[in-house]
Amino acid sequence: MSITKKIIFVLFVTISCVTFSQNPAKKEAELREEWKDIPVLDLFYIFGEKAFNQDTLGMKVSVRMIWEKTKLQSNCEDYLTAYRASALYNMNLGDYEKSIGFINKAVPYLKDCPEYYNKASIYGIKGSIYQEIGNYEEAIKNGVIALSIASEENNIAYQISLMGEIAFIKSVVYDSKEALDIHFNCLELLKKNRNAKYIQDLYDEYLMDIYLYLATSYITLNQLDRAIFYCNKALKLSETDKYGFYVARSLEKLGHAHSLNNNH
Repeated sequence: MSITKKIIFVLFVTISCVTFSQNPAKKEAELREEWKDIPVLDLFYIFGEKAFNQDTLGMKVSVRMIWEKTKLQSNCEDYLTAYRASALYNMNLGDYEKSIGFINKAVPYLKDCPEYYNKASIYGIKGSIYQEIGNYEEAIKNGVIALSIASEENNIAYQISLMGEIAFIKSVVYDSKEALDIHFNCLELLKKNRNAKYIQDLYDEYLMDIYLYLATSYITLNQLDRAIFYCNKALKLSETDKYGFYVARSLEKLGHAHSLNNNH
């Protein structure tokens, strides 16, 4: 057996042992015990955390428990949350048909739950699913509906996120100049509301997102000096990013802009 094959074999055995030692049934039982008294909305936040960390078992268990609690209580707001969770879970798995099905089932509940804390997210998720499958017209259509509702709800953080997504699609698929206008409006809205709910603690992250969106639009317009300018602004801010996510994104975008610039 070659050295390479030995290394692969050892890695395979090690990973297999680790995976085997993490008994899924036992882990699910532990999670159920830990989460048994947690209400539906808080379970949804746990689901979001597990999705961010790509914890498949954690996502699956949290969605199951959301539905179990929802069916027991028969509360329309819980049903909205459950459909949101299922739509996001299936989108994460790449099952977009199921995902669309769940989010479409959520829409009728909006009439019965006028005080639901984030009605805009139903259409926002729907737009994201359509974006994933390349139906950009429906993605923008649902994004605009979500943006209108978020504005009515005065949800500044979600407005900024939606504006960024809509502008990104327009930049890549339709009209980069219009996208730039949206990004600069987004930047102005952010700076005027830096102490708003959800923004205050994540202001730099929102700012870096906008800078990188601007860089993408300028790359599409072949205005590479402007693209490099905003990449550098994002890179400077990314020093505050303890996970390195924005460092990587900024460097990747900066490298792309420089490579294009060198070809001119």
